[in-house]
Order: sequence, then C-alpha cells, then structure tokens
Amino acid sequence: MRLIIFILVGGILGSCIELVSFDTSSEPSRLVVEATITNISFNDRLSMPVMPEYFTVKLSGTSKVSNERDEPVTGADVTLLDDLNNSWTFEDHDNSGDYVLYDPDFKVVPERVYKLKITTKEGKIYESTEERMMVADPISPLQSKFIEKEVVKDIAGEDQPVLVHGVEGRIPVPENTGEEKFYRWTYEASWEVQADLLAVGAPNKRCWITNQSYFKDYAIIRSISGGYVQPLFFLELSANSRVKHEFSVLVTQYSLGKGAFEFWRKIKVQREQGGGSIFDPPPFEIPSNIFNTSNPDEKTSGYFIVAGESVTRWFIKPIDFPFNITFDDPCAPIPGAPNIPPAVCNNCLDYQSGYTSITNLKPFWWY
Repeated sequence: MRLIIFILVGGILGSCIELVSFDTSSEPSRLVVEATITNISFNDRLSMPVMPEYFTVKLSGTSKVSNERDEPVTGADVTLLDDLNNSWTFEDHDNSGDYVLYDPDFKVVPERVYKLKITTKEGKIYESTEERMMVADPISPLQSKFIEKEVVKDIAGEDQPVLVHGVEGRIPVPENTGEEKFYRWTYEASWEVQADLLAVGAPNKRCWITNQSYFKDYAIIRSISGGYVQPLFFLELSANSRVKHEFSVLVTQYSLGKGAFEFWRKIKVQREQGGGSIFDPPPFEIPSNIFNTSNPDEKTSGYFIVAGESVTRWFIKPIDFPFNITFDDPCAPIPGAPNIPPAVCNNCLDYQSGYTSITNLKPFWWY
C-alpha cells in the first residue's frame, strides 16, 4: 500500500459535476453556474498525481418543463475579479457553455477577495458575492481499515443483503486551534487492467483506467475541534476485478467557507432524502451566491466557490489484503463452449467495464 501526497497552500477554478435537482416546473428557466477556484494552478498540477486542468466556469439554464439542466448558456462574458482590480477572462471557444481560463499560472491566494461577473448575450449581468480562500491544514495521509460490510446486491432479480470484504479509506481531521473548519472530500478511482493472453511486455498488455464516477458520493463535515478520523469511502474487494492488479484513489480535500459548505451539505441531503433523481423535488431551496444585479429576486442555481485544496493519492493491491480474494478468469476457456475470449484478453484498450479515460501509457505517478 502506498501514498503520494502533494500539497500547495495557496487556490483553481474548476467545474463541479454533481447533478443537482431544482424544482423549476412552475417558474422560468434559471441560470446555473458551476465554478470552484482553489490554490493549485495548471502548472502546479503538472508535477502532481492528477490530470492538469485549466479553470472552468460552466453556464447552463434549467428547463421550464422539467428540473433538468437544459441548454448551455453561450455567448456570455465571464470575468473573475479581485479586490485589487485585477481581472481574468474566461473563453468559450467551442460554444459548449464551458468557459475556460487559459492562464497556466493563475491560482487563488488567501490574501485576496474574489468575485465572478457574468454578462449574458441578452445583456443580463450576474455577480457573485465576494469570496476568499479558507486556509486549513493540508490533507493527511489516507488510512486504511479492512472490514466486512453488509451491502445490498441484485441476486436473481431481487435486492438481498450480502456480507463482503472491503477496505475503508479514512482521513485524520486536524485539530482546530481557532475557528471552526469546513471540509469536503472527493474521490477519483483508477486501476490497472491487463490483457491476460498477451505476453509480458507486449503492446497493449497493460492499461490504466480512470473512472470519475466509480465513487458516487463525497464526504463533507463541519469540524469544531478536529482531532479524529473521518471515514471517506468503502472499496469492495470481494469479486471486484478492478483490484486484481493495482487500484488507486485520488482524494481531494477542499477547505470551504460556511456558505459553500451549506451549498454542498444541502445537495448531499437532497440526494439522500429526495431519491437522487433529477426529477425529484428538493426538500428545500439550495442556496446560491449568484445574483442578477438589476433583479436580485431572480432565482439562480449553483455556487461560486473559493477553496483551499490539497490532494493525496492512495494505492492498494492484493498483496496488501489481510485475507485471500479469488478473482474469476474471464479469459479461461469454458468447457463445452466455443473458445472466444473477450476482446480485452488480447488488447487492454478494449476494456468495456466503464471508464472516464483509458490509456496504455503508464501515468508518471503510477508505480
């Protein structure tokens, strides 16, 4: 089991990809803004165990008929401002509604106050409240606890409880020496897959998979005193072919302001109580810090977040397990059946079990 920790105490603008339910069936379409800035620039990420990304602001509009996000909002002017009158412009080159800041060195610093300004092609002007980065201790090394856990699985068409082996990823929460802290953690899974019928060293023998949706939840806490261990995610090991070779989780820690904390907390509660569908009405209004400057009563959705960010990458492979796990061999012949192995047995790039990205080039941060 191995850990890689990269820390910068300083801030990046990235888009949030959580699906949020908004009850809009009886009201006009509203603007949805997804934007987060932290203390890690594009260039900083080049030396970290992550894919480098420019900061992005996503603009879209909710449907008047359902509560789905509908068409992207294009043709807008999107500008980031600070309290020293510096400004940065975001560009939407492909009319996707994703406005990108092509500045590889930009990052948030704790001394500055930031505001987002959006001018739509119809001439409407929206501004966020002024936000600053909340400084907190950097992320700690991830701890592992091997446990048995009861999970619900579909067996013969029925949901039944099953006891499985797994590992729980946990993070120590630093002790607070001053005011309360607000944290959010997200997790991104990666794993190695091999074409078992190819010889070692053959092209496309080994591939590396990333799936941003493998873990569907996130953790969020209000820390009054700290000094305890927070459970984050559970990784099932029983009958999980993804852990056959090596599995990695990128854990990102965000230090939030109180407003951003309430935004993410209420989204989490909505997902747990509202059923998780984008068509489920929320149990309460999710707060936004984006306002129409000429019509403050107009409803908007989303949040402009300024956060402190640090990351750690965690690795695990079967030699680390305290119990024996047997993996099925999908490439083995089946008695009495034609020997037609799955395509992935001869080419790892033919992996078909779900992913965000796949490559046969070993990531520089992978051992």
